[in-house]
Amino acid sequence: MNLALTSSLISLGREVFDQITSSPRAQAGTHLQPGSESFVTEMKQAQEVTTGPNLAQLSESQLRDHLLKDPTVASFLENNPNCQIFLQKRADGTMQLGSSSGQTLVLEQNSPVNQTCLAYYEKSMLNGTSQSPLRPDAVILKS
Repeated sequence: MNLALTSSLISLGREVFDQITSSPRAQAGTHLQPGSESFVTEMKQAQEVTTGPNLAQLSESQLRDHLLKDPTVASFLENNPNCQIFLQKRADGTMQLGSSSGQTLVLEQNSPVNQTCLAYYEKSMLNGTSQSPLRPDAVILKS
């Protein structure tokens, strides 16, 4: 093998190894500038931000009212007048709005409306109320 090529490969390997095994303290200190906020301060600020109502404390009827006022659900209701609207829980944790007309809407998993639908669905199933007689795994949102 060529001596220059071997030397270059060894040098390249050494540089890669040095970059991988370099001290994390030196790297961590490069982004902390004077005046930047510490992790604890950022966490306190994040906890102070209001995230909306605590869904566990709301009653089933309050959750239903909250859902009916949501723009996503309200839009689905407008597109399906005179139809029964029901909620179904999917295997991936998302909620699906369904209409007796056959139209469906799958909500994004981490969206607030999905969390509210999930809370309403679970309370309804636990209480045995608002369950659809035609769909055993569905909860009626609007008759």
